[in-house]
Amino acid sequence: MIWHRISGLLSFLASLLLHSLLLAAIVLGMRLPSCGGQQLSLPPPVDIIQARAVDAETIDHIIEEKRRQEEAAQRLEEERRRQEAERQEAERLRIEEQKRIAEQKKKAQLQAIADKAEAEKIKAEAERKKAEQLKADTERQMKVEAERLKAETEKAEAERKKAEQLKADTERHMKVEAERLKAETEKAEAERKKAEELKAEAEKIKAEAERLKAEVEKKEAERLQAERMEAERLKAERLKAEQLKAEQQAQEQKRIAAERQRRLELERQQLQEIMQQKEQQRQRQLLTWSEQYRHMVTARIESQWKRPPDSVLGGPCTVRIQQNEQGKILAVQLLQCEGDLLYQRSVEDAVWKATPLPLPPDPELLQTEIEARFTWEY
Repeated sequence: MIWHRISGLLSFLASLLLHSLLLAAIVLGMRLPSCGGQQLSLPPPVDIIQARAVDAETIDHIIEEKRRQEEAAQRLEEERRRQEAERQEAERLRIEEQKRIAEQKKKAQLQAIADKAEAEKIKAEAERKKAEQLKADTERQMKVEAERLKAETEKAEAERKKAEQLKADTERHMKVEAERLKAETEKAEAERKKAEELKAEAEKIKAEAERLKAEVEKKEAERLQAERMEAERLKAERLKAEQLKAEQQAQEQKRIAAERQRRLELERQQLQEIMQQKEQQRQRQLLTWSEQYRHMVTARIESQWKRPPDSVLGGPCTVRIQQNEQGKILAVQLLQCEGDLLYQRSVEDAVWKATPLPLPPDPELLQTEIEARFTWEY
């Protein structure tokens, strides 16, 4: 962050220097003598005064801005020194804390090794006693099983035919049980040997603990060097993590912008679909209203028609009507009419009497020129 601020300050100072040079060039250009003995044409006196006033204000503004920038740079430098002092103090406290924790950890490791050796020794003794108890239980179970088999054999003798099958099953069962007991005995022996091995391992661990204790002092100097290197490595990793975090934040902002654009596009499509649906509904409504409007106009004209008494022929008649926005009829023209002259005049009279024509439900349906077909057959 400090480097960014310094870089911004340097950019501003460069910009300030460039503007100062440009201002000096302008001032010097205004005071140069005429070339070739010819006097340069100067603007009116009023304009010269205005240009000088603007330059003075610009210079004051630049000087004030430079002063503010110098004060800001001084504040930044003081802030950097304060942060550096705080960082050094925090680093010193962290190294001391790591040293204390490492010493406590080594003491705890040595104590854990000793406790583990003692626990292994106790466990080995318990395993040995368990093996002896298992062996005794096995022998007792074998003895009970032998007595049970003997009783069953005596009973089977009394029932010979039935006992033959039972005897075979009993012998097979005895064989399986004997193999199981043998396997359990072998397992107990293996556990006993394992207990002895654990005991030896515990003694070996105890000796290793004593060796590690002797190496602690030798490794103290190496530990200090490793801690210094670790501090440098952690600093590099912290800087790398900060850079990675900034990149991830930029990617996240990009993803959020893309997601916002996608939602806006989806909303726009949904809005467009809704508007299309409304437009379709409106077109259907306009079609319905158009039919109603045509019927209203036809009915209005038909209500005004009267059959001419002297006419002898009449049939379908198509009329073109011109009207204004208030429904007032402006012109009537018979396009096609089957009937004599009296019949045709009665049709025209009926149209003129119908003025003003009814207005449609929607102003969009209003037409200044419409065609209507009537059928008055008689």
